[in-house]
Amino acid sequence: MGYRFAGRPESGGGETYDHDKFPPVLTMNNRTGRIAGPLNRPRGILAQGQGALALAWVEKIGQIAEKTPGFVVGFAAEARIARGLRWPVTVGGGSPGGATAAARRLVEKGAIGLISFGLAGGLDATLPAGTLVVADAVRAGGREWRTDPALNARLGGATGHLCLGVDRIIAGQAEKRRLGRETGAAIADMESAAVAAVAEAAGLPFAVLRAICDPAGRALPPAALVALDLSGRLVPARIAWSILTHPGQVPTLLSLAREAAMARAALRRRLAALRNVPEAR
Repeated sequence: MGYRFAGRPESGGGETYDHDKFPPVLTMNNRTGRIAGPLNRPRGILAQGQGALALAWVEKIGQIAEKTPGFVVGFAAEARIARGLRWPVTVGGGSPGGATAAARRLVEKGAIGLISFGLAGGLDATLPAGTLVVADAVRAGGREWRTDPALNARLGGATGHLCLGVDRIIAGQAEKRRLGRETGAAIADMESAAVAAVAEAAGLPFAVLRAICDPAGRALPPAALVALDLSGRLVPARIAWSILTHPGQVPTLLSLAREAAMARAALRRRLAALRNVPEAR
């Protein structure tokens, strides 16, 4: 349903049309929140004085529609998924520094909240690949940031888990399980703590929506550690070279690829469900 106003009547009747007071037809798409026009020939004009009121109303709706939370992701593949909700997305390249810069860009663009989104490593042996986590809090460097309950609700509701912020990839099974025991965290990633700090500095709510890619029982093969560049994009040559020099990793690499696909599919399903929830738009 679009909001229409102002136009020249199709037949006579004495009405006049003033382009300054009554601009061409505008419509608002309720799904995207975008204002567009002119789209078709108008069928009448509003009463004198209502044109400016209608303009102000449409402009206000447009401003509200543009103000949404934004996603901070590490990699290009995560960004493609996040864009399914039609909220702003910035890519940090999978590092704390990159996530900080990406989160700040969202703040500068007027985002009303920050969401750390994408894949994560599992630290809890009971959680399989593809498990979705809407974290209650993020812990890193002796600090803990609580996520925003309202923003968590927009993402499907908190799952009661803690996210551990780290500054490097946790590759080994033993270290994953040790960190899980010592911290009580269910997942680890390199972006969420940075996003939390930027949100705190900006006075904005933040949340974490992550899917477990490599569970606690999965050791990462060498190719997984060199597969991405600083912009978060796959570099096939690096993967190929790693396989040539460490061919024994192929079975583990294939298993990790299946688990990553499960995690991405879980994120897509959650965002697809949120698109049909008015509060998440």
